[in-house]
Amino acid sequence: MTQFLELPHGWDPALASEIRRTGAYRRRDGVRVPVYNYLFDGSSAAERIFRALLTQVTNFENGRLRENGYAFTLHEAEVATNFLSEGGDRPIAAGDPAAFFSGAGSLGIDTFMDEYPNLKRWLPRKVIQLVEACSVAEIERALERELTGFEKDFVTAPTQRCYAPGVRGTGLFTTPFTNELRTTYYTLDLIDMDIGMYANAAMFVAALARAARDIPSFAELGREARFFWGTVYFNSGASNARKLFQKHGVDYYRQELMPTRVPAMSAQYHAIKRVSSMGFLLRTVYAR
Repeated sequence: MTQFLELPHGWDPALASEIRRTGAYRRRDGVRVPVYNYLFDGSSAAERIFRALLTQVTNFENGRLRENGYAFTLHEAEVATNFLSEGGDRPIAAGDPAAFFSGAGSLGIDTFMDEYPNLKRWLPRKVIQLVEACSVAEIERALERELTGFEKDFVTAPTQRCYAPGVRGTGLFTTPFTNELRTTYYTLDLIDMDIGMYANAAMFVAALARAARDIPSFAELGREARFFWGTVYFNSGASNARKLFQKHGVDYYRQELMPTRVPAMSAQYHAIKRVSSMGFLLRTVYAR
């Protein structure tokens, strides 16, 4: 772990030691909130690449939001929190700028290939070219074949390797992934930070776009409210998120995380935690 950056103004200095030790702090309701500002001091090549890509990805997605008629913007802290909290923090914290990222394990993009047609408008051309080097039909045919050689060292499920020049010469895996509900999806796997950040951001912006269709005056909401609902749509899907909105209203993100109010480990539970993580970044890294 790299050095810890300062606490938000007015916070108890005693929290600094807890955050340095654990990378998190506890809210008043006792819930542990991950803190990611230790990844923003530029003390490793991986962190410096992450920061540069973060600005590029955020600017790209904001441009696409404008082009598609949306009246709200993304902040880097939102893009960073979604990426890091899904597991992107681990390869960066390890300090390896050439690390590969797992779509299911490090990016939260389990359903990327299944949702790909709806994601294209939120993706840069280089990602589209990479993905379309291999069609879903080719992936399905590959399921009938056994992997040989070094590929068995990387994957445990039948996989199709898709080669595309210009992306570190490594190509990409599109891998069937079975989630905790025993539903199988196709995701991207063994991809680098560049492609992974664009893929993660595209799925998050697509979730925000769905929320904007369902929630009145979405663009006029505060950043925390938009981020909360985008996160719920990202993690639970539009149908479940829509039900939560209809039942609890737009200010649901203000809830304390008491089990009687918000079911532990639910999509909304994680979304409220991420609002706190994102707010911490805004009040520290982006306060200057």
